[in-house]
Amino acid sequence: MSTNFKKMKKSLLILLSIFLLGSLSAQDLPKEVQKVFDKAEKHAKKKEYIEALAAYKEVLRSMEHVPSLIGAGDVQFYRKPPMYTSATEFYGRAIAALDAGIAGTDKKSVKKVMENKKAEIVPRFNKSKSHAKDFNKSKSLKQDGNRLLDDPDLKD
Repeated sequence: MSTNFKKMKKSLLILLSIFLLGSLSAQDLPKEVQKVFDKAEKHAKKKEYIEALAAYKEVLRSMEHVPSLIGAGDVQFYRKPPMYTSATEFYGRAIAALDAGIAGTDKKSVKKVMENKKAEIVPRFNKSKSHAKDFNKSKSLKQDGNRLLDDPDLKD
């Protein structure tokens, strides 16, 4: 029974990795989801971050799509005011999805694509995490009465 479970688990991981590799390219999305993703990308390019985020989230309600996770993270990072914690969460989900795909495949070419994509995202994840930590620390100091931090950007 244990060997059947292991075989089933391995098969599931392989299917997940195939799905993730396919999801790395927007061309593999269902037609309706592709339209929403394209709309998200257009909004993001125009710096219409609220609309872009809504469209990325719509794609993510349909499926775990690494480019949409990355796009949503970028939108949250670059919007005004930035939402660093949310950006960190989206980037973290993208990294976790890629890690699952890397662990679930034996194909070197698939692993390489996923590892390269992960290497591209990790610095963004670290930067957003660092900014969130610094922002929360500054906000905490301000709430404790530090008047040197009376900066309008730190307001809720």
